[in-house]
Amino acid sequence: MIIDTHVHFADPSIPNGDLFRMAMPDVFKDIVRPLGVTGVVKVEAYRSMAENVWVLNLASDDPFIMGYVGTLDVYSDKFHGQLARFTDNPKFCGIRIHTLDHGSVKNESRFIQNMRLLADAGRSLDVHVSHYDLSPLHSVAEQVPSLRMVLNHIAEGRMVNDPPNEEWANNISAFSKYPQISVKVSALVQMTDEGQPDAEVDFHVNRAVPAPSDPEHYRPVIDVVWNAFGEDRLIYASNWPQIERVSDYATELDIVRTYFDRKGSTASEKFFWRNAREFYSLDVSG
Repeated sequence: MIIDTHVHFADPSIPNGDLFRMAMPDVFKDIVRPLGVTGVVKVEAYRSMAENVWVLNLASDDPFIMGYVGTLDVYSDKFHGQLARFTDNPKFCGIRIHTLDHGSVKNESRFIQNMRLLADAGRSLDVHVSHYDLSPLHSVAEQVPSLRMVLNHIAEGRMVNDPPNEEWANNISAFSKYPQISVKVSALVQMTDEGQPDAEVDFHVNRAVPAPSDPEHYRPVIDVVWNAFGEDRLIYASNWPQIERVSDYATELDIVRTYFDRKGSTASEKFFWRNAREFYSLDVSG
């Protein structure tokens, strides 16, 4: 069993300049089912309440979509009501945020209060923040210890090389002391030279210069998160379709499969589906 905990479906009729391409679930299924992927957690791509409704409606008729990480206004005094609107649905796993910079116009105390509400509801927080900007997460972890959190895309650990970026390694390892924090080992191919923001990318072709496909190229970076978080707090995710800018799904999967299969069957099972089931409270019985 393989559960991919980070994919972005989108209706092609609704523009989204952040996505490499927009496709419905059936397109993704055709790619990944032959590779052994049995279910997914869809992650928000529009940062809108409307997307929450759309995805949960899709998921209600599709057991392949095991969960959804959506969007709520984490600074709103209406957060509790927004959250309550979706928590009756067991496939609503939690929400994702893209910044921890509360700034002068945002209410940090309100944010912390809302994170407590999220934890009390049994939902989790995906954190899509570069490792350079992770420092405020210490406060969240300490003030809301019951909130499950997961760092997306190895906390943007650019560049993937040997030896790994020392500052990234130190920043990400600093969060391993919090047992409620996990890491998605995802988007690895995007963290290479070819995946940099200033790389020359022609979005009218299938991909830019391909990222390295040799799993050994990525081993030193995966070693960092393995040594820090261990077999119980690493979660498989791809970041499809974004990875298609520099690679393909089979390559991304082969990189991590090669690494975790070497760790043994127990560690591999935890990485590919058991940890996801526990973290997101997924029903895998279907």
